[in-house]
Amino acid sequence: MKLVFSNSLAPVKVGHRIVEDNGDVFVVSGWKEPQHINSAGRVWVTSLGGTYISEYFPHVFNMKFVDE
Repeated sequence: MKLVFSNSLAPVKVGHRIVEDNGDVFVVSGWKEPQHINSAGRVWVTSLGGTYISEYFPHVFNMKFVDE
């Protein structure tokens, strides 16, 4: 599986900068693929200043996992 942006299907890479709806900027630091059919997986992001790391569902950033 690979993580892609839902609208363009472009692959997501560690280090990509993404902007949340409220304007907060994050950097993709990693992800965990879905573990079963009902799982969406997770995306880990770091705040732009590196102050904290958060975990989100991929759809929060318009991302999804697809089979390669």
